[in-house]
Amino acid sequence: MNNSPRQNLTHQLTHDLGIAIVKGVYPVGEGLPSEADLCIEYDVSRSSTREAVKMLSAKGLISSRPKQGIRV
Repeated sequence: MNNSPRQNLTHQLTHDLGIAIVKGVYPVGEGLPSEADLCIEYDVSRSSTREAVKMLSAKGLISSRPKQGIRV
């Protein structure tokens, strides 16, 4: 498979956040940490974090809106 390291980080972050949401670490209706905080917490780039947020949003696990943040 010819995935770049960034893609692997994006998929790993998507997986980790998805598991945390399903397990209730981030309860429904509550906000997720900001993209900047997620970057620090998971030691990934801003672009990887944004891609992971887009993927989770497409799966219907979160919603991300300006001035509202990321909500489960």
